Amino acid sequence: MKKRTLIITIVLSFILIIGAAACRHGQRGVIDKFTLEAASRRISYQLDLNEFQKVQLENIIAEVVNEAEKMRADHESRRQEVVNLVLQETIDRESVDRMVAERFDRIQTMIDLFADRLIDFHATLTPEQREKAAEQIQELADKRHGMFRL
Repeated sequence: MKKRTLIITIVLSFILIIGAAACRHGQRGVIDKFTLEAASRRISYQLDLNEFQKVQLENIIAEVVNEAEKMRADHESRRQEVVNLVLQETIDRESVDRMVAERFDRIQTMIDLFADRLIDFHATLTPEQREKAAEQIQELADKRHGMFRL
């Protein structure tokens, strides 16, 4: 497998693992601090992370949670903007496109942040830790009937 494809696969898989840990069944999109702490401990244990790696993982999770909370904070203003738009007599395409573009820009910013942090974290892993991570990702994919299929 090409090195770039492998890195992309690992990045996407890690994003999915953290995302799954962040969301409880039935509470899509809700990030629970305690669930994330448990996920961090589980990842640390399963990969046998050293102290530097543990701190780096915790920092990544904290940064991603912080960004997610910022996005959630503007949720009400975005909803009100949609309500105001719908209440207008006519809706122009430019307004809708602007709203969608703003949302995608915010999401892309978060994805870029997470991808950068994940790449940094991946660089600290030993080959054995990478192997363990790959095994865990495969186990999750098998248990979830392809939920994590890449």
